[in-house]
Amino acid sequence: MVDFRHVTDYFLSYAYTPSKFQASVVRVKGVRINCLGDVKMLKRPHFEEIELPTTDSIFTQHDTSDIADRIGISVLTQRCPPDPKWANSKDAMFENKSPFNNQDATFLHQCCDPDAKFDMSTGSLGWGWCSMPWQNGAGSAIVVRKDKKPLLPSHMEALAKYCRNEIQPLMGHSTGEYHPEEPIKKDHVLKIICRPMFVIYWSKFSREKKDYTTPSPYDTAM
Repeated sequence: MVDFRHVTDYFLSYAYTPSKFQASVVRVKGVRINCLGDVKMLKRPHFEEIELPTTDSIFTQHDTSDIADRIGISVLTQRCPPDPKWANSKDAMFENKSPFNNQDATFLHQCCDPDAKFDMSTGSLGWGWCSMPWQNGAGSAIVVRKDKKPLLPSHMEALAKYCRNEIQPLMGHSTGEYHPEEPIKKDHVLKIICRPMFVIYWSKFSREKKDYTTPSPYDTAM
Protein backbone atom coordinates (compact mmCIF):
# COMPACT_ATOMS: atom_id res chain seq x y z
CA MET A 1 0.00 0.00 0.00
CA VAL A 2 2.88 2.34 0.74
CA ASP A 3 4.37 1.64 -2.65
CA PHE A 4 1.01 2.29 -4.28
CA ARG A 5 0.82 5.64 -2.49
CA HIS A 6 4.25 6.62 -3.83
CA VAL A 7 3.18 5.71 -7.36
CA THR A 8 -0.05 7.74 -7.19
CA ASP A 9 1.81 10.73 -5.73
CA TYR A 10 4.27 10.55 -8.61
CA PHE A 11 1.59 10.56 -11.31
CA LEU A 12 -0.39 13.31 -9.61
CA SER A 13 2.67 15.54 -9.59
CA TYR A 14 3.71 14.45 -13.10
CA ALA A 15 0.33 15.49 -14.46
CA TYR A 16 1.19 19.14 -13.88
CA THR A 17 4.45 18.97 -15.78
CA PRO A 18 3.06 19.30 -19.35
CA SER A 19 1.16 22.48 -18.57
CA LYS A 20 4.26 24.08 -17.10
CA PHE A 21 6.24 22.92 -20.11
CA GLN A 22 3.66 24.21 -22.55
CA ALA A 23 3.63 27.60 -20.85
CA SER A 24 7.37 27.93 -21.41
CA VAL A 25 7.37 26.93 -25.09
CA VAL A 26 7.99 29.80 -27.50
CA ARG A 27 5.25 30.20 -30.11
CA VAL A 28 5.72 31.41 -33.68
CA LYS A 29 3.17 33.30 -35.77
CA GLY A 30 2.54 31.67 -39.11
CA VAL A 31 -0.16 31.29 -41.73
CA ARG A 32 -2.34 28.42 -42.85
CA ILE A 33 -3.17 28.63 -46.56
CA ASN A 34 -6.52 26.90 -46.69
CA CYS A 35 -7.51 24.88 -49.73
CA LEU A 36 -10.86 24.98 -51.51
CA GLY A 37 -12.34 22.31 -49.25
CA ASP A 38 -11.50 24.12 -46.02
CA VAL A 39 -12.62 27.48 -47.39
CA LYS A 40 -15.92 26.31 -48.90
CA MET A 41 -16.94 23.56 -46.51
CA LEU A 42 -15.48 24.78 -43.21
CA LYS A 43 -15.69 28.54 -43.88
CA ARG A 44 -12.04 29.12 -43.00
CA PRO A 45 -10.26 32.17 -44.45
CA HIS A 46 -7.91 31.46 -47.34
CA PHE A 47 -5.00 33.01 -45.44
CA GLU A 48 -5.53 32.16 -41.78
CA GLU A 49 -3.35 33.42 -38.91
CA ILE A 50 -2.03 30.62 -36.71
CA GLU A 51 0.48 30.15 -33.90
CA LEU A 52 2.72 27.12 -33.58
CA PRO A 53 5.08 26.08 -30.80
CA THR A 54 8.74 25.84 -31.76
CA THR A 55 8.42 22.12 -30.97
CA ASP A 56 6.02 21.66 -33.92
CA SER A 57 7.08 19.11 -36.53
CA ILE A 58 7.27 21.78 -39.25
CA PHE A 59 10.61 22.91 -37.83
CA THR A 60 12.15 19.48 -38.47
CA GLN A 61 10.04 18.05 -41.32
CA HIS A 62 9.22 20.56 -44.03
CA ASP A 63 9.56 21.75 -47.58
CA THR A 64 10.91 25.16 -48.58
CA SER A 65 10.32 27.78 -51.25
CA ASP A 66 13.07 28.66 -53.73
CA ILE A 67 11.38 31.97 -54.51
CA ALA A 68 11.04 32.96 -50.86
CA ASP A 69 14.72 32.09 -50.34
CA ARG A 70 15.78 34.33 -53.21
CA ILE A 71 13.88 37.38 -51.91
CA GLY A 72 15.23 36.97 -48.38
CA ILE A 73 12.10 35.70 -46.61
CA SER A 74 12.89 32.00 -46.24
CA VAL A 75 9.90 29.92 -45.19
CA LEU A 76 9.16 26.36 -44.10
CA THR A 77 6.04 24.68 -45.46
CA GLN A 78 4.07 21.59 -44.55
CA ARG A 79 0.91 20.07 -46.00
CA CYS A 80 -2.07 19.46 -43.72
CA PRO A 81 -4.13 16.25 -43.65
CA PRO A 82 -7.52 16.64 -45.36
CA ASP A 83 -10.63 17.13 -43.26
CA PRO A 84 -12.94 14.08 -43.47
CA LYS A 85 -15.90 16.41 -44.10
CA TRP A 86 -14.67 17.21 -47.61
CA ALA A 87 -11.89 14.71 -48.38
CA ASN A 88 -14.13 12.58 -50.62
CA SER A 89 -16.76 15.19 -51.39
CA LYS A 90 -18.06 16.04 -54.85
CA ASP A 91 -20.32 18.80 -53.59
CA ALA A 92 -21.56 21.29 -56.18
CA MET A 93 -20.05 24.13 -54.17
CA PHE A 94 -16.62 23.11 -55.49
CA GLU A 95 -17.73 23.87 -59.07
CA ASN A 96 -16.17 20.71 -60.53
CA LYS A 97 -12.82 21.50 -58.91
CA SER A 98 -10.97 19.29 -56.48
CA PRO A 99 -11.49 20.33 -52.83
CA PHE A 100 -7.72 19.82 -52.48
CA ASN A 101 -7.09 22.68 -54.92
CA ASN A 102 -4.76 25.31 -53.45
CA GLN A 103 -2.93 27.19 -56.18
CA ASP A 104 -1.40 29.72 -53.79
CA ALA A 105 0.35 26.93 -51.90
CA THR A 106 1.31 25.19 -55.14
CA PHE A 107 3.00 28.11 -56.92
CA LEU A 108 4.97 28.96 -53.78
CA HIS A 109 7.04 25.88 -54.65
CA GLN A 110 8.19 26.68 -58.19
CA CYS A 111 11.66 25.31 -58.80
CA CYS A 112 14.39 27.94 -59.29
CA ASP A 113 17.22 25.49 -59.94
CA PRO A 114 18.18 25.95 -63.63
CA ASP A 115 19.83 22.52 -63.65
CA ALA A 116 16.95 20.60 -62.08
CA LYS A 117 15.72 17.60 -64.04
CA PHE A 118 12.59 15.48 -64.01
CA ASP A 119 13.07 12.87 -61.29
CA MET A 120 10.18 10.65 -60.29
CA SER A 121 12.02 9.36 -57.22
CA THR A 122 12.28 12.83 -55.67
CA GLY A 123 9.10 14.31 -57.13
CA SER A 124 11.05 16.95 -59.05
CA LEU A 125 9.53 18.10 -62.34
CA GLY A 126 12.42 20.43 -63.20
CA TRP A 127 12.96 24.14 -63.66
CA GLY A 128 9.88 26.33 -63.25
CA TRP A 129 7.65 23.48 -62.10
CA CYS A 130 6.26 22.76 -58.64
CA SER A 131 7.22 19.39 -57.20
CA MET A 132 4.70 16.56 -57.50
CA PRO A 133 3.39 16.65 -53.90
CA TRP A 134 2.49 20.33 -54.39
CA GLN A 135 0.53 19.89 -57.59
CA ASN A 136 -3.29 19.89 -57.78
CA GLY A 137 -3.74 17.71 -54.68
CA ALA A 138 -1.77 19.94 -52.34
CA GLY A 139 -4.60 20.59 -49.87
CA SER A 140 -4.17 23.11 -47.07
CA ALA A 141 -0.69 24.04 -45.92
CA ILE A 142 0.95 25.77 -42.99
CA VAL A 143 3.81 28.20 -43.50
CA VAL A 144 6.24 29.76 -41.02
CA ARG A 145 9.37 31.80 -41.44
CA LYS A 146 12.64 29.96 -41.06
CA ASP A 147 13.97 32.74 -38.81
CA LYS A 148 10.83 32.36 -36.64
CA LYS A 149 9.84 36.01 -37.12
CA PRO A 150 6.09 36.68 -37.45
CA LEU A 151 4.58 35.73 -40.80
CA LEU A 152 1.32 37.64 -41.11
CA PRO A 153 -1.62 36.80 -43.43
CA SER A 154 -0.91 39.92 -45.52
CA HIS A 155 2.72 38.86 -45.92
CA MET A 156 1.66 35.40 -47.06
CA GLU A 157 -0.98 36.74 -49.45
CA ALA A 158 1.55 39.10 -51.04
CA LEU A 159 4.16 36.35 -51.36
CA ALA A 160 1.63 33.94 -52.87
CA LYS A 161 0.39 36.49 -55.41
CA TYR A 162 3.96 37.47 -56.26
CA CYS A 163 4.74 33.82 -57.02
CA ARG A 164 1.58 33.30 -59.09
CA ASN A 165 1.18 36.61 -60.89
CA GLU A 166 4.77 37.82 -61.28
CA ILE A 167 7.10 34.82 -61.23
CA GLN A 168 5.01 32.11 -62.90
CA PRO A 169 4.73 34.09 -66.18
CA LEU A 170 8.50 34.63 -66.16
CA MET A 171 9.05 30.91 -65.65
CA GLY A 172 6.61 30.20 -68.45
CA HIS A 173 8.35 32.63 -70.78
CA SER A 174 11.69 30.97 -70.09
CA THR A 175 10.26 27.59 -71.15
CA GLY A 176 8.79 28.85 -74.42
CA GLU A 177 5.16 29.48 -73.44
CA TYR A 178 5.19 32.81 -75.31
CA HIS A 179 6.34 31.44 -78.66
CA PRO A 180 7.35 32.86 -81.13
CA GLU A 181 9.05 35.23 -78.67
CA GLU A 182 12.62 34.23 -77.85
CA PRO A 183 12.46 32.68 -74.34
CA ILE A 184 14.01 34.78 -71.58
CA LYS A 185 17.17 33.17 -70.24
CA LYS A 186 16.98 31.37 -66.91
CA ASP A 187 19.73 33.47 -65.37
CA HIS A 188 17.77 36.62 -66.25
CA VAL A 189 14.72 35.19 -64.48
CA LEU A 190 16.82 34.49 -61.38
CA LYS A 191 18.17 38.05 -61.36
CA ILE A 192 14.61 39.40 -61.38
CA ILE A 193 13.58 37.23 -58.41
CA CYS A 194 15.24 39.34 -55.72
CA ARG A 195 14.50 41.44 -52.66
CA PRO A 196 14.29 44.85 -54.45
CA MET A 197 11.67 43.51 -56.87
CA PHE A 198 9.59 42.09 -54.03
CA VAL A 199 9.87 45.36 -52.10
CA ILE A 200 8.35 47.12 -55.13
CA TYR A 201 5.63 44.47 -55.34
CA TRP A 202 4.88 44.76 -51.60
CA SER A 203 4.48 48.51 -51.94
CA LYS A 204 2.02 48.07 -54.83
CA PHE A 205 0.17 45.30 -52.96
CA SER A 206 -0.22 47.48 -49.85
CA ARG A 207 -1.57 50.40 -51.89
CA GLU A 208 -4.10 48.20 -53.67
CA LYS A 209 -5.27 46.80 -50.32
CA LYS A 210 -5.25 50.29 -48.78
CA ASP A 211 -3.26 48.74 -45.94
CA TYR A 212 -0.85 51.33 -44.57
CA THR A 213 -0.36 49.78 -41.12
CA THR A 214 0.97 46.25 -41.69
CA PRO A 215 4.77 46.33 -41.52
CA SER A 216 6.83 45.07 -44.41
CA PRO A 217 7.95 41.44 -44.11
CA TYR A 218 11.46 42.86 -43.84
CA ASP A 219 10.56 45.05 -40.88
CA THR A 220 8.92 42.52 -38.54
CA ALA A 221 10.58 41.87 -35.19
CA MET A 222 10.76 38.62 -33.23
